Amino acid sequence: MSTAAVETLVAIGDQADGVRCDMAMPLMNDVFAKTRGDRAGAAPAEDFWPNVIPRVRERHPDLLFVAEAYWDLDAEFG
Repeated sequence: MSTAAVETLVAIGDQADGVRCDMAMPLMNDVFAKTRGDRAGAAPAEDFWPNVIPRVRERHPDLLFVAEAYWDLDAEFG
């Protein structure tokens, strides 16, 4: 899951110290379900960010992720 996203973020980490993740919240399964319902099909088996971030940090442990977050969900991004 999310192989292309991981590869892209690793490539960014090869060139920069951080990455800005606009519209990060809609990729969270619970937020997607609340805002889109079942109109887009079933949610993925794994939530996007908890799957992607650790895989990127294997290569770039200090890469700064700056996520757009609201609704008091900023803690969800660590």
